[in-house]
Amino acid sequence: MNIAMQYSFAFAPGHDMSAIARRIEAKASLFDHWPGLLFKAFLVADERDTDLLSEQNLYAPFYLWADAQAMAAFLASPAFAGVSEAFGRPAVGQWLTVAAQWKADVGVARFASREQVEVPLGRAVEEVLEEERAATRVLMQDQGVKAVVVAFEALTWTLVRMVFHARARLAKEGTRQYRMLHLSSPGL
Repeated sequence: MNIAMQYSFAFAPGHDMSAIARRIEAKASLFDHWPGLLFKAFLVADERDTDLLSEQNLYAPFYLWADAQAMAAFLASPAFAGVSEAFGRPAVGQWLTVAAQWKADVGVARFASREQVEVPLGRAVEEVLEEERAATRVLMQDQGVKAVVVAFEALTWTLVRMVFHARARLAKEGTRQYRMLHLSSPGL
């Protein structure tokens, strides 16, 4: 089973996010052949980006791993130690993948949206997961949608829904938007 993973670094208002973009440009190719990595989306949110309407400056990469062993190897690697040294050791969100679909042209995606929703108490979990799989199939019919990853974790009983788009979209409440500066996709 694939594992989705994301961590985030928040920067002060007015922070020069172009420094983050330069770091991504310098480091991104390290992930173009990373063992066990299906893809890594280098995501940022910039308070000055009028396409995103973000209230925060963030660097928040999103990963899809082939399995837990590959993810653990990355977390123990010098590459992760380097990002932790630069920005501090982050809390790392990890979710079991419920649905993951992408189109051949996923590399043209330039934006991503992240929605986190609770699995309602009293609902059968498998029923909720099947609804998410069906919703993913519907989302993938949209020409502008290039990939969808839905993942689940039982500590807080939440689903994370990541949708990767070719162009910016109007965000609905409770959805965080990012600009994707690079996509490493060695496992796609």
